[in-house]
Amino acid sequence: MNAGTFNNNPQENTVPTWLLPCTCNQQRCQCNARFKPDILCIKGLPYQSPPPLNPDDNLTIQFIEFTYTNDRFSPETIGRKLLKYQPLINNIIQQGWKVDPIIVITAGARGTTHVPSMKQLETKFNICETSIKHTFKAINTIAIQYAGSILLHKRRIENNQTIPTDVVH
Repeated sequence: MNAGTFNNNPQENTVPTWLLPCTCNQQRCQCNARFKPDILCIKGLPYQSPPPLNPDDNLTIQFIEFTYTNDRFSPETIGRKLLKYQPLINNIIQQGWKVDPIIVITAGARGTTHVPSMKQLETKFNICETSIKHTFKAINTIAIQYAGSILLHKRRIENNQTIPTDVVH
């Protein structure tokens, strides 16, 4: 899973080399192995099993991408994510893996919940509605906190005030 930097260290690739090795041989990867969808799920792989070394008909690769969007949930936002990751999915399929279509989970930038995103989690992963609602409530709380922080900083900049560097959220 990738969710940004941690302790000032950059993200690692979500796509492990056993699934899709880098083929560009450059210091900074430029091929499709560089993509970093938020979550990689290997359906059919028992918990804590070592990664498979070869494609297996009993395993299916599932990527999940999370994104904030405007509160009207424009289909273009989801479409951009689908287009972004399609070359990666095509390469993995060419390697012989089964890959389900990427799931794009959206939340509104002002803390709104996109019901189709919740339904996808419920149907694709058999997660109970209560757990999904609890998770989206936590996500929306974070979105609202950051929106408030951004607004506060914007106002300080507009009023030529200094922005504290030790703000903790």
